[in-house]
Amino acid sequence: MKQRLLDELPIEILHILFSYLLAHEIFYSFLNINSYLDAAIVSYPNYQLNFQSISKYYFDLVCQHISPKRVIAITLSDDNDTCGQSEIFLSRFQIDQFVKLRSLTLIRIELKSLKYINLHLHKLDQLVSLTCDLTLNDSSFAIFQLGHRMKFSLVSTDLLSGMPLSHLHHLTIVQCSFKTFIIICNLARQLKTLDIELIGCPSNAVLQFEFVQLTRLILRNLSWDASMNDIESALLKLPRLRHLEISTSGLVDLADAYRWEMLSKDFVTLKFYFKIQLSSIEKTLASFRTPFWLIEKQWFVAYENMSFFTIPHFLQTHANEYFQLPRHSTCLNNAIVYEHITKSIFVDKIIKPDHRFTNVHTLELRN
Repeated sequence: MKQRLLDELPIEILHILFSYLLAHEIFYSFLNINSYLDAAIVSYPNYQLNFQSISKYYFDLVCQHISPKRVIAITLSDDNDTCGQSEIFLSRFQIDQFVKLRSLTLIRIELKSLKYINLHLHKLDQLVSLTCDLTLNDSSFAIFQLGHRMKFSLVSTDLLSGMPLSHLHHLTIVQCSFKTFIIICNLARQLKTLDIELIGCPSNAVLQFEFVQLTRLILRNLSWDASMNDIESALLKLPRLRHLEISTSGLVDLADAYRWEMLSKDFVTLKFYFKIQLSSIEKTLASFRTPFWLIEKQWFVAYENMSFFTIPHFLQTHANEYFQLPRHSTCLNNAIVYEHITKSIFVDKIIKPDHRFTNVHTLELRN
């Protein structure tokens, strides 16, 4: 049988192959092999640029050969291993050249670049996903304080207030101030997914969402003494919500199985982690052993170290010689706990024959 060569494949097949690769992988692997592959590279319309932790060689390779109008996703990072990357990139390209850009991820971007990007974001009509880690490095923070005499929590507020949030569908923000969160709630009314880590959330904060299109909501690390009334009020105007994840401190009524059942009956996934102190652990767990929880939804909960949470999502993903199953849980069997483990380190003499870690990717056995 004649061996098929890459240049015998239709360009459409090559483009499908390219869709699994990042831009620097495509250029490094296929560029300058022959004119047919070069033509496939030039005509490919959906490049994804991910510059996080990238080498200078690959960064320069992409900048030399990329056509901005064929880029749909960009990740820029000024983190420790790619300091100053955003400034170099923006010296070579204007952000509004990326007319097909649908996803933009900014990781610890320097303030100068962040402000520049902010000024031009409204020109990106196709942008539907914006992910920001706005934790600035020490030098950027110092410059900002010196020049504007503002606290760090106001950095993201001032920058986000000018962004074109009204047409965004997906938004992720790491370390977001409560003031910024309020701006998002007022401006980004078309969001379908929101993943946000709130810092400095007032203990008496009132969270109210009015995202009629929102289907997925993730609220991380809230420093919020929430009650079940607060949760119900916050979710009242989210008619299409199907996936909820929330972690916060709060009152003991957050462990009310019946109210959660009423609230989540249309949900596909529910994941929560509450720092609360239960006085009657087994009685509470019993209320989560109804057919709704165990059979219909197959959602299981556990209580350990003054934390009440769904499992296996909030369990550790690694196990060692001190590994123990949750003492208090509603699991029907231990399989979902074992299947959640991806790394195991064991002293061989204590491995138990009933352990079934079927999804372990890394295994260390020590004498």
